[in-house]
Amino acid sequence: AIGDIDMDRARSTADEIGALAVQMDVTDQPSIDAARGYATTPIFAPNQLGQAVATGKLDNFLAQELARHGFDLEAYKAESQANPGVASS
Repeated sequence: AIGDIDMDRARSTADEIGALAVQMDVTDQPSIDAARGYATTPIFAPNQLGQAVATGKLDNFLAQELARHGFDLEAYKAESQANPGVASS
């Protein structure tokens, strides 16, 4: 992930290297905590069979950024709805 206070610059840099852009102000602790949340929120987790499945914990901002890179949001949503117990674990 590329973090920057200037989201346009972060996206430009992230696009160059195929990374995710996150707005972050390193002088503001809540901004740092929010950016860290994207790195630590599991959007996939193992089901009862040990297979990685969608958790449904994907927020709107992260969903939009991932979609810009070709992430299939509809398939993710469908998978998380088919595996409701994974999201709560």
